[in-house]
Amino acid sequence: MAWYNKYRPQTFHDVIGQTLVKTVLQNTILKNKVKNAYLFSGPKGTGKTTLARIFANTLNSNLDLETLEKKSQNWTPKTETQIDIIEMDAASNTGIDDVRILIDNAQNPPIIAKYKIYIIDEVHMLSRSAMNALLKILEEPPIYLVFLLCTTNPEKLLPTVLSRLTHLKLTSHTIENLIQKLSEIAKLENISIDKESLQIIAKRANGGQRDAINLLETVASFELPNYTAKEVSQFLGVVPDQLFEEVGEYLLNL
Repeated sequence: MAWYNKYRPQTFHDVIGQTLVKTVLQNTILKNKVKNAYLFSGPKGTGKTTLARIFANTLNSNLDLETLEKKSQNWTPKTETQIDIIEMDAASNTGIDDVRILIDNAQNPPIIAKYKIYIIDEVHMLSRSAMNALLKILEEPPIYLVFLLCTTNPEKLLPTVLSRLTHLKLTSHTIENLIQKLSEIAKLENISIDKESLQIIAKRANGGQRDAINLLETVASFELPNYTAKEVSQFLGVVPDQLFEEVGEYLLNL
């Protein structure tokens, strides 16, 4: 299993960064003010689908508010409630017929849980006719229905669709957050790697957690007993910061 999937967060507590979005979602659950449609937007690898899944699983956990608050840091979802959470990749199901099937199925109430939840990834890939079809159910959804839409390109959605959504904007991860996550994984995988090396990986990932973890996994595949900035820079084809500093100092002294 790829490390990004192996170490995918399962609870809000596990998610690094995205404090504002996590707070909004947790308060939504604790105050029982759930809307019918949310849009998670942001750069790739920032946790859009992950947060949508955690939100969906938590909504259908059937825990009361007091219990949820107590278990928020170590709770994991029950598999039986996941039958009422349906995921769809809009990049592979772009047409109006795909959305019509979704709408027909959405008319059936949840089997076990309180909500029937649809997570639609890359929703901006839907055709215009498919978006218009989706708009109809967004305008008058059954009380049990929740849509969690994820996209890297919210500007490609129809304005009428956007107007029906609660928009949650995720941001690129900071270098510090990525280093924290990479350090945790390195420890679990028994990898000896210094902080400077982790910083090189984090910078190369350009704010994306998925890319950062994939890069760490690539570096680890060389199976060295210890990793330093020199080796990591060579593996990833990047120039170490120290070399930039040395060149800069040399030019200043010309």
